[in-house]
Amino acid sequence: MSEADKKRGVVCSSAGNHAQGVALAAKIHGIRAVVCMATNATPAKIAATKGYGAEVVLHGTIWDEANEKAKELVKNEGLTYVHPFDDEQLIAGQGTLGLEVVQDWPELDAIVVPIGGGGLISGVSMAMKSHNPKVKVIGVESSDGPAMKKSIEAGISRRSTARRSSTGCACGALARSTSPSFSGTWMTSSRSRTRRSSRPLFGSWSGASSSSKAPPPRPSRRCCMVW
Repeated sequence: MSEADKKRGVVCSSAGNHAQGVALAAKIHGIRAVVCMATNATPAKIAATKGYGAEVVLHGTIWDEANEKAKELVKNEGLTYVHPFDDEQLIAGQGTLGLEVVQDWPELDAIVVPIGGGGLISGVSMAMKSHNPKVKVIGVESSDGPAMKKSIEAGISRRSTARRSSTGCACGALARSTSPSFSGTWMTSSRSRTRRSSRPLFGSWSGASSSSKAPPPRPSRRCCMVW
């Protein structure tokens, strides 16, 4: 980011995770940060974002509406917009998580990655596949708003408004075009069961079986989940 952009301050829209990252980075570099969040965002994430020194603006009930407020602040106050997922530098930054996994566990066979806008899985997929083209990357997103699944099926970026979520669910054009090239499997699950729905994947990859009559299990395969 240029010095001119830093002096203007930054603004972003987020359900909470990107918000905290931007807030902390801005605090470290002495930059003003404004974060737009939906009014029904998780209170703990709102508090944490404020705790990092960001100004929090609550607007709307889904991410799309909070994002419109962020764009309004860019226009009215000249703030620098930091996209939560559809940005090359952000995807590259999130890819460093994949590099850390590779460094700690180079023999990994599969990795499970949650999907919101698609930035995280895009970065992690590129990092993992660059190290090992055969590694299996499994994306999991909410069935309330499966924007990535719909986007890939349609071949274009789609938005899908989650019924009970402040996240909305919007798949970025850059993420949509990047993820399928590096990822392999997609799953959808209810928000309350997303973590639990990922557990069977670990069972299927471990070769474990509860039946005494089942054939001998395959050699264990190594799988991890990032969250």
